[in-house]
Amino acid sequence: MERCSYFLKKKNRKCRMLVKNGQKYCGEHAICDELNEDRVVCPNDPKHTVNKSQLQKHLSSRCNSRLPEERWIVENFNLIGSPNEAEPWYHPTDKELLRMGKIVERIYDQIANDIADSFLKNNYVENYAADHSKLDKKHIWQISSIIEHLSVNDLLNNNKCWCLIDFGAGKAQLSYWMAKIAPKCRFLLVEKMGSRNKFDNKIHKEVDKIFLERLRCSVEHLDLSKIDLIQNANNVAAVCKHFCGSATDFGIRCLMNGVKNNLNICGFALAPCCHHRITYREYIGHAFLESHGICSSNEFAALRHISTWAVCGFLSQENCGGDVSVSSHSQELKNADQQKTVLEFVSLNSAEKELLGQKAKAILEFGRIMELRKFGYDVSLCSGLNSVPGPETSEEQKKRFEIECEFVQALANPHYLNFLAQRGYFKEPFFINYLKYLLYWKRPEYARALKYPQCLHFLEAVQSSAFREAVTCTANAKFIEEQQLLQWQYYTRKRQRLHMYTTEHDDDEQEWRQQPSQRQKERELKFVEALEGTCKRMLQYKLHKEKSDISRFAKEESSTMKALNELRSKGVKVELGMPYEMWDSPSVEIVTLKQNCETLLEHYEDDLEQWYHIQDRPLLEEYLCKKRILKRTERGCMDTANNLEL
Repeated sequence: MERCSYFLKKKNRKCRMLVKNGQKYCGEHAICDELNEDRVVCPNDPKHTVNKSQLQKHLSSRCNSRLPEERWIVENFNLIGSPNEAEPWYHPTDKELLRMGKIVERIYDQIANDIADSFLKNNYVENYAADHSKLDKKHIWQISSIIEHLSVNDLLNNNKCWCLIDFGAGKAQLSYWMAKIAPKCRFLLVEKMGSRNKFDNKIHKEVDKIFLERLRCSVEHLDLSKIDLIQNANNVAAVCKHFCGSATDFGIRCLMNGVKNNLNICGFALAPCCHHRITYREYIGHAFLESHGICSSNEFAALRHISTWAVCGFLSQENCGGDVSVSSHSQELKNADQQKTVLEFVSLNSAEKELLGQKAKAILEFGRIMELRKFGYDVSLCSGLNSVPGPETSEEQKKRFEIECEFVQALANPHYLNFLAQRGYFKEPFFINYLKYLLYWKRPEYARALKYPQCLHFLEAVQSSAFREAVTCTANAKFIEEQQLLQWQYYTRKRQRLHMYTTEHDDDEQEWRQQPSQRQKERELKFVEALEGTCKRMLQYKLHKEKSDISRFAKEESSTMKALNELRSKGVKVELGMPYEMWDSPSVEIVTLKQNCETLLEHYEDDLEQWYHIQDRPLLEEYLCKKRILKRTERGCMDTANNLEL
């Protein structure tokens, strides 16, 4: 069957969905077909499509993006532009970045005195974190600072007349700590997406009679004045931690609309993030930026682009080992001095770019602050950049060691490797570098801590791009697992044989001192070699599904595989769900046959050794199969086997 012809740029491959006869695209990508007349974009969410004939039913009961019918939801209440109108993403040129870099420096010099370095700590949260070293310290420090800022500004009160709104609540970890400190306060959690392992139940369990309500709603559609929990509160405060991109603008506009509707919003503590996702249309600080010469969407895109440098972590040009060159955009600059300036700007080292990115972030936030001050709020911008976490403590080092030890040992599971490969981890440079870093586990002082030392073979194997590509195939992962099992059985038998050998010699000291003759040693060695190679010959057999009984197993190629190979040689595309190189690999039944053979040898090893040392050895089938393994009623298979070449 044919597959969809749509090319996924992000995954750098074609869509793998099956298509109907005579069609080029699957249902989701049918809208890309020039002849398409049946598929349309969903009005609720342009990210997916729907058939015209099912549009009304889709909008009424199926679409996950449809708005719930609640009185506090007003469509696009906190939006400025059209929700279905995507803002074009503009990539600024070097010339525009050069100009914007100078503007950033100039604006920041003017507002630098208004930025306070204020990273506070709440004693309750800090004491708890100190007693529980396994907590994520970075998030705990951020929560501690936000809560202390609320407390200092008298916005977190243990009073049932107060209501605190947590925008972008997520799992509600921030609300959990606030509820522990102010259990009588009312809490309204607003979150667009559902999440697992939420702290809501933990809050209700640990805090008696807590007023807590969670709303699943996008902030852009939220009308605070229609929520009962807020209407019954005399004072309202708001908080957010990691409110992404333009969501911060939606949240601010949501609060200001609440003020216009006579809500007593006393204050707020907002911790935004992801400035690269701010859109020019929804950004609320246009007036401040325009007063400093940033008047267009392209100039805003340049400012937004520079803000990403604060968190990029890219290497400086001088450490890359290559020559610095100006991009094609900069060829517009005819003046040699301008080209020299652009070259100097583009070749900024990592520290300089990071500092400039932090300044751009501060400017974007200051624009929001200036807009909020128009509503009469005394707003300040606080920075916690100087409160960088220190070096790892001994407890943190121990935790990291345990996590890395567990991860390295998990690499011995081929299905886990297959999972990582199929999720795209093996194509990410940061993950490949992390695997290289983990090679320190091969050193003896670390390897002795591993419970499954065979994982080191896989740790070395995943350094190869060919292995990382091959393990993407599920059939390859299964084959590796089968080989692991066989290797483990071989190791187990060797260990048992060694144990039996030492035990027998300990019981009889006289026999221990007697050294076997050279001829006896050779015979024992030949027996061991013959025993180990017996079951491997099972893998030479092919499975003939069209036959029955023992005749299903034969060394010649099956008629089915002959037909498939003939079709392939004629140019016919044959899909078996595995690479062509694995067509001849042993099937599951053959591998099972080999495993049963090894189990048989393990149980009857003593009998085989006695038979091997008999001077006039009888037939093995008579000695082992008929006399020791098979019952009288089960010997019919021997008659069939006599007529086959085994």
